[in-house]
Amino acid sequence: MWFPNTSVNQHITPDITGMTHANPYLGNDQLYIGDGKGLIVSNTAHRILHTPKRTFTLSNILHVPKIKKRLLYIQQYCCENYVFY
Repeated sequence: MWFPNTSVNQHITPDITGMTHANPYLGNDQLYIGDGKGLIVSNTAHRILHTPKRTFTLSNILHVPKIKKRLLYIQQYCCENYVFY
């Protein structure tokens, strides 16, 4: 399950399973969360979500193994898929 979030600026997932085009992240950037902790980004990836009526794309997903939930960057999702949320 993906949780919509307007505070993030990338899609974020703790699980790389089901992602396509996953590539190791070679940068030194970290994802900083509310308590100030930095979490390591391991990979970047893409995912295609299929529904009975439509297919949706999630691009530039950050794989952050220590994050607790999948976060959906609303603005990017809407722009990529030509939808309103």
